[in-house]
Amino acid sequence: MPNFLSFVVILLVSTLTPGPNNILSMTRAAQVGFRHSFRLNLGMYAGFLAVIGLVTAFNFYLTSALPAIKSVLQIVGTVYILWLAFTIIWGQKKGKASTPSAAGNFLTGFSMQFINPKVIIFSLTITSTFITPYYTDPLVLAGFVFLNATMGFIATCSWGLFGSLFNQLFVSKARTMNIVLAVLLAGSALSLYL
Repeated sequence: MPNFLSFVVILLVSTLTPGPNNILSMTRAAQVGFRHSFRLNLGMYAGFLAVIGLVTAFNFYLTSALPAIKSVLQIVGTVYILWLAFTIIWGQKKGKASTPSAAGNFLTGFSMQFINPKVIIFSLTITSTFITPYYTDPLVLAGFVFLNATMGFIATCSWGLFGSLFNQLFVSKARTMNIVLAVLLAGSALSLYL
């Protein structure tokens, strides 16, 4: 890989910046605690592994098909992210205690990766730019898939831990925090069109 530093910077920025996974992880951990929201993070990790694995395996086909599916992906992704923003603001009834089941589960985290535009676009970008042009060995490609997905998992867990640690702040300022997080998600959705 001729530009390893660029790969690392893009990997870090892409995984650590706000996106549907990170914001959802933080919100759920603030509501029910990090331990109860961990299944959701594991599902996100498994889903991200699957998505980036599929993108890597079928990179040449997907990049040629991208112009045809980009609009559909943007619309589905935007609707999904806006739905997440809506549920953050209005999903939890006032005075109702959160339960561990409200944290989401493995299947929720896993399945959301297949319509998460940030994960799909990240996977396409990093794979077609930094990985498949230089590497063809299946073990090396699998290593990159694992590295990328693990960085995403570390990021979602970090955001979840942050949400859990600052739970009291989030509880006392729940409405304000939910609005801020929802605006971040909506901004993330709208940035797909800029």
